[in-house]
Amino acid sequence: MRAPLWVGTTGSGIIESSPLIVNGVVYIGSFDKKLYAFSASGCGARSCSPLWAAATGGRITSSPAFANGVVYTGSEDGKLYAFNAAGCGTSTCSALWTAQAGSSISQSSPAIASGIVYIGSFDGGLYAFKASGCGAATCTPLWTGTTGPFISSSPSVANGVVYVGDGDAAFYAFRASGCGAATCAPLWKGGAVGPQAAIISSPAIANGLVYVGENNGMVMVFDANGCGTSFCLPVTQLLTSHEPIVSSSPAVVNGTVYFGSADQSQVPIGRLYVYKLSN
Repeated sequence: MRAPLWVGTTGSGIIESSPLIVNGVVYIGSFDKKLYAFSASGCGARSCSPLWAAATGGRITSSPAFANGVVYTGSEDGKLYAFNAAGCGTSTCSALWTAQAGSSISQSSPAIASGIVYIGSFDGGLYAFKASGCGAATCTPLWTGTTGPFISSSPSVANGVVYVGDGDAAFYAFRASGCGAATCAPLWKGGAVGPQAAIISSPAIANGLVYVGENNGMVMVFDANGCGTSFCLPVTQLLTSHEPIVSSSPAVVNGTVYFGSADQSQVPIGRLYVYKLSN
């Protein structure tokens, strides 16, 4: 086992937030309610302090996202935070602006497209905010999409549609530009054939298809354009062997789909599944 080149110190555990690396800086959220920025090249020592840190009102299990010099992250206080990616010239920074996004943002991470930031909330809402803010310290959503009991899935955006899963086994597609009202219904809703379970996985879109894991032992594959009705079934379902929990988010490269599963009911525990979809 090799030792790390360096270790960045934070005030608590980093549980679900994943690192974001942009322009030589690593950004990551922590359970101590702070977003940290480290130099990606380290500091010349084994233990490195952050370039800067910024406090939020709750634990951060959301992974940060970047666009146009701004880093966005959700917090379990129910707010989306926008920070200057370059910092503020001191070791402790404040947000450029914040926005209330329901009761709590737990694991759902921001997606940014065409000047809009999308994020899911534990109140079951998909929230859309103007990425440049609203000219005030606190912003309200452009629109909210309604889903089931909670969202831990991170939204994905492609071709004018934003996709997200909910905690009640449903998969949703919303018009990315909204619907002209404060609250929007989905373009279509999808669900699996067979047992139903929460969707924690985040969707991947490739080749006109959208892939998302469900905690019923499968990755569902939908036509990204829907099916012409309000409720759609998958075009196919990619099954695991020995474990219902598929909270891993799929990756698709050259028509090959990769996703992980715990597979705890039979050794070897933990498997990477690889599927090649035929035309």
